[in-house]
Amino acid sequence: MMKDLCKQLCARIDAEMLSSRLIDSLCRVGDDELRECLARATPHQQQIIAVRAVDCIRHLKAQSMLIIGMMIHVFILATPDMARGDQIEEMYEETGVSRSQQYRCRNAFLRFGRTLLTNPRLAALFVAEAIKLLSEPKVPEAASYEAIKRAHNGEIITIKVAESIIKAHSPSTKFNPERIEASGRSDVSDVSVGTANDVKSGPAAPTRTCSGRGQIDAEAMKGIAKRHAQLERQKMLKADGMGKCVHHDNAVQVFIRSVKQEGDPTPEEILYGLQQAYERLRMKHPVLAIVAGGLETSHLGA
Repeated sequence: MMKDLCKQLCARIDAEMLSSRLIDSLCRVGDDELRECLARATPHQQQIIAVRAVDCIRHLKAQSMLIIGMMIHVFILATPDMARGDQIEEMYEETGVSRSQQYRCRNAFLRFGRTLLTNPRLAALFVAEAIKLLSEPKVPEAASYEAIKRAHNGEIITIKVAESIIKAHSPSTKFNPERIEASGRSDVSDVSVGTANDVKSGPAAPTRTCSGRGQIDAEAMKGIAKRHAQLERQKMLKADGMGKCVHHDNAVQVFIRSVKQEGDPTPEEILYGLQQAYERLRMKHPVLAIVAGGLETSHLGA
C-alpha cells in the first residue's frame, strides 16, 4: 500500500488535479504511515511530490475563487428585484464572503473565468490573488491577455509577475512620444502635460505644469533616460538569471537555473528540469510531441 501511495503521489496529476482515489488513499493512512512512506521515497520522488502538492494547492485556490465569483454573478442576475446592498448583505450572511471579496471574485470570473475554468491546466499556473489583481477594473485588458499568453508558455503567474505585468501596462509608466512631440511644438509658456488620450479628446484637468518649452524637453529627456536605465537593468537581471547552459547546438540553447541554491544546478536538478519542461510542452502540444517522437525514432534507426 505504501508503494502504491507513493506511486500515486508521483503520478502526473490529471485535469481534475486531485483524484478521488488519491484523496481516499491519503485519508486512510495515518501520519506515521505517511511519514514513513515519504521517508522511503528517493530525493527525486520527494521533489516531484513537493511540486505536485504546490501545483495542486495553486490550482484548487484559483479554481475555487473563480467558481465563487461565477456563482456570485449568477446570484446577482437571479435576484434582480433585490437592491445591490441587500444582495451583498445576503451573500455575506449566508456564505461569509465579505463585500470586497464578492467584488474581487466576481471581477475575476468576468475577466478570466470563462478562459481558466474551461482549461484546468492553464488555471493551474495562476495564483488566485494574482488573478484578482489583474481583474481590477483599472487594469487594462491588455495586461490580462499578456498574463494568459505567458501562462500558455508555461510561466507561473505569481503575485509578483502580475504586479510587473500591471506596471508595464499602466499608462502612467509608459513613455508617450506623441504627447512629448505635441508639447515640444507648443510656444505657450504654461503647458499642461497629460496623456495621449488628453490630446485626442480635448483639454482636461492638468496633472503637472511646466514653465517654458525647454523645461518640457528636459523632463522628456529625463523620462527617456530613466526608462532606458530600467530596460538595461532588466536585461542584466535576465542574463544573470538564465543559469547554466546544459545544451547548445546550431539551433537552440537550453539553460537551467537552480531555485533553491546559488551556483550551477546539480545533475539531478538538470534531469528533473528537463523532464518537467518536456512534460509541460508535451501536454500543451500533443500533436507536435508525437511528431517529435517519430523524428527521434527515425533518427535512432538511421
